[in-house]
Amino acid sequence: MIPNELKKFFEERGRILLIKGAAGTGKTILGFKLLEEMNEFGDTIWVNSRDMDSADISGLEEIVPNERRLDAAHPEETIEPHLFKKNESSKEFMHIYSEVIKALYKEISEIENPTVVIDSFEGLTTELNEMEKEILRVRLARLARDTKANIAVVMETFRPNPLDYLADGVVTLEENTIEDRKIREIRVNKLRGTAINRPKYLFTLEDGKFRYFESFEIEDIARPVNPYPTPDFGDKISTGIGDLDVLLEGGYIKGSVNLFEIERDVGKAYQYLLLPTIINHINQGRGCVYIPSKGEDVARWKRLLTPFIGEEQFCKHVRSLEKYVNIIETKPFVVPCKGKSIDDDVAQLALERRKFKKQKEPVLSIVGLDSLEYKYGLEESAKVMYEWTSDTKQQNDVDILITNRGQKLAGEIEPISNTHWKVMNVDGSIIFFGVLPKTEIYNFSVDVTKGYNNPRLTPVI
Repeated sequence: MIPNELKKFFEERGRILLIKGAAGTGKTILGFKLLEEMNEFGDTIWVNSRDMDSADISGLEEIVPNERRLDAAHPEETIEPHLFKKNESSKEFMHIYSEVIKALYKEISEIENPTVVIDSFEGLTTELNEMEKEILRVRLARLARDTKANIAVVMETFRPNPLDYLADGVVTLEENTIEDRKIREIRVNKLRGTAINRPKYLFTLEDGKFRYFESFEIEDIARPVNPYPTPDFGDKISTGIGDLDVLLEGGYIKGSVNLFEIERDVGKAYQYLLLPTIINHINQGRGCVYIPSKGEDVARWKRLLTPFIGEEQFCKHVRSLEKYVNIIETKPFVVPCKGKSIDDDVAQLALERRKFKKQKEPVLSIVGLDSLEYKYGLEESAKVMYEWTSDTKQQNDVDILITNRGQKLAGEIEPISNTHWKVMNVDGSIIFFGVLPKTEIYNFSVDVTKGYNNPRLTPVI
């Protein structure tokens, strides 16, 4: 799957696209993916100017037939052998690569809507001087214009190059890091005649294949389904997310404190990392207590949860600490608070937690640390949370604590946390990784094809 801008760009014929980037950024694999997707619209040709053994060509046989693969690294083996001699002078090399262009003209003239990938330009021009390189650039441009072929040229650099100005499009593959973890991004520098909706995309090379990530979005579910709960695995409760259960070797430990640190530009997307845990928990008849994060309330969680657990189950198994309202308006799942004394307010919720414990099952707590710190101050909030988490560990319950980046209360809680996760927005995609335990970076998406929100964690490798 390649970005939609590239597909639209290649709807026009006779175009040249440069694929640039440092060694190891995935240019060759993107070239394979481009050919695979363009197979739907016409025939494809692969021109290799490097030793084939040095390139990952897994699956190339299914994408490009043997007769459409030109080996410019050993042209005497695939392109009219009598043309080539052992003389390796610059003049002789220019002659060889002229024959490569002639061979391309011949191949392209015999097929429809051709797409060509040349890997790489440097491989074609290693032995040429600058004037000869310029001649080859012009010939490539003429080849595209004359034959209406779309040509993607791999370049082993991200620096400006004279071919940038001849090309109709330029994309750059980059490797960057977030907290010592590698991420991959494709930057859309230029696409002549095509609107660039997103200048950068996060992507992965998982399983040796190029895959970019869309912006995070949640699709509506027309017919919600109540997912079958995943039972406990030994001393752990399931997160409700298969990929996360694998990371945690079964789920959250009973008696654990789990800290989620959310970047401000993530918005509400992080909630879809928590929903499966809550749904899985309540669908086993277990209690859940909730202290909303700043700007949130239990009404939103009710709207998100009830399609998958039912309103009766929600009212029975959820208790939320909310700002004091008229007693007539109070719902069975609301625990009113006045916001004056944290000891008094949280004590009311702690009482509800103890009531759930009569079932001899672990209670799940979702706590917005930012709202506590805002309402009651750092010192008082830290004291109460020490007591709360201590009780969690003694009673084999499970806490999920939500914090914003840089929040002071999070710094107080982190040393007593069993796990620590970070959720960020990169190029419109949501990423997720563990600080404790330390994990690689994952793209977070949600699959709704089964009738419920089924999060997926895809490694960005």
